[in-house]
Amino acid sequence: MQGGTINNVIGVAKVAIGSNGGDIYNNKVLITGGTIKGYVAGGENNHNKSAYSNTVEIKGGNFEGDIYGGRIENKEQVATKNTVTIDGSGIVFKNNITIYGGAFVNGRNQETPKDVFTGNTLNIKNKKDISIKDVKNFEFLNFYLPENIAKDDTVLTLNAADETDLSRSKIGVAMSSGGIKLNLGDEIKLIEKTNGTIKAPGDLTNTLDGQARTQKVVSGVSKIYTFSLSAPNEPNGQDVKKIVARVSEVEDNKKQKNIAETSAMMGGMVNEGAQMVSSNGMKNASSATMGNGGESSNFGALGGQNVRLNSGSHVDVKGLSFIAGVSKQANDAFMYGAFVEAGFGNYDSYNDFGAVGSAHGWGDNKYYGGGFLGKFDMIKNYYLEASVRAGRVYSDYKSSDINPSQNAEFESSRIYWGGHIGFGKIFELNSVSNLDIYTKFFVTRLGSDEIEVIGEKIKYHNSNSIRARLGSRYSYYLDDNFEIYGGAAFEREFNSNAKATNLTQNQDLVSPTLKGNTAIGEFGFKFKTPFKPLTLDLNLQGLTGKREGVTGGINAEFKF
Repeated sequence: MQGGTINNVIGVAKVAIGSNGGDIYNNKVLITGGTIKGYVAGGENNHNKSAYSNTVEIKGGNFEGDIYGGRIENKEQVATKNTVTIDGSGIVFKNNITIYGGAFVNGRNQETPKDVFTGNTLNIKNKKDISIKDVKNFEFLNFYLPENIAKDDTVLTLNAADETDLSRSKIGVAMSSGGIKLNLGDEIKLIEKTNGTIKAPGDLTNTLDGQARTQKVVSGVSKIYTFSLSAPNEPNGQDVKKIVARVSEVEDNKKQKNIAETSAMMGGMVNEGAQMVSSNGMKNASSATMGNGGESSNFGALGGQNVRLNSGSHVDVKGLSFIAGVSKQANDAFMYGAFVEAGFGNYDSYNDFGAVGSAHGWGDNKYYGGGFLGKFDMIKNYYLEASVRAGRVYSDYKSSDINPSQNAEFESSRIYWGGHIGFGKIFELNSVSNLDIYTKFFVTRLGSDEIEVIGEKIKYHNSNSIRARLGSRYSYYLDDNFEIYGGAAFEREFNSNAKATNLTQNQDLVSPTLKGNTAIGEFGFKFKTPFKPLTLDLNLQGLTGKREGVTGGINAEFKF
């Protein structure tokens, strides 16, 4: 059957085969449990045709018969490009079976088949201590070391008394997951013969996915191992009985810093929400209730951002944020209100490590929360304002650069809380314009979270953002229904280190930081709509410095 699949072979089976009347190709046999007393074949052809590009994937079960990627009975046909994958620690093999990439099985063993070797691949993942009779006719043998691998462990033991011919084969070694702890000089026996000998590969270059590559192998996200492959002679100086991978170098993976960039992004996104509350939210809450005789009024703001956070490298954030609330005047001097807030967006994080290469991560983010705000108008047009807020921020992450063998993925959820306090004075320049000079102080705290990435546990520590802003806003009133305004501000971030620790390796990641200066310019206009209870405010901000890009929004006031 072309493209056929056999799933969950459970109980007792005589033979498990994917088959077809013509050429046998692109069949897949997937076994996740049960006992297989006969043989397993990805493709078997007894009709004078070939069996190629078939797959046997074993994730569980007990096996008492031989395993074939492809089987043919005509020596003029081929059994090539077949794959056998063993993936899982609970798989049990009888120690007298042989695993074949391709095989010629018509019983006339004196005949030589056309090709049962080329492109056939054996993958061994997440398993060690396999003991079988032999492996035959694999061009590629790939060993993905399990998390519990240790010095002097053996992955594959062969007990055939004759010689195992690997002279034309290529050996590859990588990691199945993170958390592996090997030291410089440690050796792993990839293949060991207990009785016979091995005809060693002529080329011991680490080869994975059919391509020769550097022997550097990433474990999880944190460590890079360099393996030297060898086929040492026995004391007699002639026989080879094992293929060994030796750790010849261990280094830190600089690219794991990209994981910490997500923490910096989460803080930056929550800070954008704080900015919306302190500016558009505060302004709309105050003017809405003042324009309604001090009675309860609804207010809201919707804003968008396309901002780059320069965190040592950089994170590009695109998203929407909004707040909605109700405000009321307690007396002529004091206004208070409550609000809910939310934000949604996506981000791309980038790091450049020079000769080591670059790392790109991406994901989606969102936050939900709420809070309270208030403003106290004092004599001579001085004012004092404040807000408090709390909620939860969420983000996911994906990257194919941290570990070339596996995608790095995780999700994070963290509590945030914070607030701001501001002080300012409005100077009445004339009957139609004024100038607001202000300073604001912001504090935001993100809670900690533990995530797992490719088998390694990483902790995002609590992080604090402490910012101060000094700015001014000029407003010009064309009439009672239309206002134009513009402003400029300087902001200093004093803290905001996004600290993270790899708990598995007890290693601190390099911390991105948003500490630094940002200059902000703004322009907007506010007008009453023909629907009299509704007033709209359209605004645009440009940023340069530690944060750079554009933000903008639509603010609304609705009076009962």
